[in-house]
Amino acid sequence: GCTPLGLEDGIFCLDEAAAPSSGPVTFHWFDYSSATWVPGEALVASGQDRLSVAAHAVTIADRDLVLLDVRLPGGGIALATYDPGNGRVGHEAGSPGTGASLGPAQPAGDGTVYFTPPSDPVREGLEPGDPRAVTALVVDLAAGQWRTLEVPHPDGPLTRTSPSDAAWALRFYSAETAGDVLANGYLYRPGQRRWLAVPGLPVPEAASSGPYAWVGSSLLCRTGEPLNCWGVAAAPLEQLATVLDPAEITASNAQVR
Repeated sequence: GCTPLGLEDGIFCLDEAAAPSSGPVTFHWFDYSSATWVPGEALVASGQDRLSVAAHAVTIADRDLVLLDVRLPGGGIALATYDPGNGRVGHEAGSPGTGASLGPAQPAGDGTVYFTPPSDPVREGLEPGDPRAVTALVVDLAAGQWRTLEVPHPDGPLTRTSPSDAAWALRFYSAETAGDVLANGYLYRPGQRRWLAVPGLPVPEAASSGPYAWVGSSLLCRTGEPLNCWGVAAAPLEQLATVLDPAEITASNAQVR
């Protein structure tokens, strides 16, 4: 049993036995060119009890690598990369975190990784207005540098004046958003420290007057009620998105506190 991760040259398979434990992270690599499985292991946060480990595809200096993301008690994070091309482990980095258990990692296209704030602040024991509920982490893997990032509070006034539901934009505008991550519904580009608010998709029946065109004319789709197949053609991202100043985020969050 393992958790597979597809890369251009093969499949990285994180062993199920890799977490939780204090021993090496074990895995298998399937090389497409030789059609063989190669076992491997990496010492990440050696000697510490880890809570979980996950694998993500990242690109550093035009090389496709695997990021091993180890979570530690107290909210700490330990990272290392595995290079399938030479079988080496490198780019080790660690952070004590923010004092709360951070959510999933989102690799960006510029060698940085974004770690979301806690998905359930109440379960974390965070009081309303606790800044840790809107504090994410960003790491530059090549430089091993960490920084905190304040993200928009979902109940702040900013969400009413510049609402954003940008998950769909990452897929639809895949080329334009290759370096972006999703932060509480907004798009954030770590390399440029740029924030964008993107309107959510409208319901198909109400889209005729908006910047979207919904289609369902294929013989494989139902064109009558209930609609069960449709597509979307949207205006360019720069026409839909609104650029946010980080100061707007801070001001909005302060009102929640």
